[in-house]
Amino acid sequence: MIDTDTKKKIWYLHTVKKMNNTKISQQLGVSRGSVIKVLKDESTVNEQFLKDAERIERKANESLLQMLQNDNRIPSILSKVLNKFDNDESLDKEIEKFGLKSLGTIIGIISDKVIKASELSARIERPESFSQVTIINDADEVAKYKEQSEADSETIVN
Repeated sequence: MIDTDTKKKIWYLHTVKKMNNTKISQQLGVSRGSVIKVLKDESTVNEQFLKDAERIERKANESLLQMLQNDNRIPSILSKVLNKFDNDESLDKEIEKFGLKSLGTIIGIISDKVIKASELSARIERPESFSQVTIINDADEVAKYKEQSEADSETIVN
């Protein structure tokens, strides 16, 4: 038997977060059949709770988007980074001093902010488009690649 709190979570994840039944069951640790059963039973839904949750989610996304868009540091940081590479000599000095890793980190952070702002904007304008989005966890692949790259660079140096 699924308790009332879990039923609310199922409806929240399905309606507000637009998760599919399999993802909901994995996240909550209940069977997929139980999730389907709860969603088929209209008496388990609390409309006011879902409306409030959707409103809060939308407000949070709008606030985060506005914060990202109003962050004046991003263009100034990007400008400083790009000014470092205005010619080959300064690029070589920068790479010699800090290496490529720090350069990639800065560019990555800026890119992540831009992507997050675009994603939030899209979520606000078209939330239904994100009902089947799957986030891929590729941390293990990245770690393997990093280890292999380090081993390769050691081999080249030696």
